Amino acid sequence: MEFGSSRDLERYMHEAKDILSLETKLFFLLQVSSALRFLRDSGVVHLDVKPQNILVKVMRTSSCRVGSMILKMIDF
Repeated sequence: MEFGSSRDLERYMHEAKDILSLETKLFFLLQVSSALRFLRDSGVVHLDVKPQNILVKVMRTSSCRVGSMILKMIDF
């Protein structure tokens, strides 16, 4: 198991308020859809997909650019 010290997507969206760009929203949507496709192809069903069960991991602490963030699904 991996320790999740990142913020969840709900908290991230709440803190960012209305400043999330369309590029960021599309990037997040692509990551979530890719994860769900992978789970489906692996025969796994996640029955509780919601922003609280998606962690936002920032790869570089000095920058919060879109490419430096990874979403991780939790709570299976």
